[in-house]
Amino acid sequence: MIDYTKFDVMFMDEVIASVDLKPEGSDKPFVINYIKGFNKQFSPDSEGYITKEELERWLKWRVFPSTRVNGSS
Repeated sequence: MIDYTKFDVMFMDEVIASVDLKPEGSDKPFVINYIKGFNKQFSPDSEGYITKEELERWLKWRVFPSTRVNGSS
């Protein structure tokens, strides 16, 4: 069975963080950062809990803005 509450964050071919959306005993996502200096948008610590708002803000930062022109006509 696939667990859709956990995922890895990639930078090129490297896993730079792991996220558990529903860790046991908490309602806050838990993040483990594997590199220093690049992935601070999750947490200033190498691992810890973040808010759902912080996670949502980070995900929105990673996708194309909705105002971006499609380019195809």
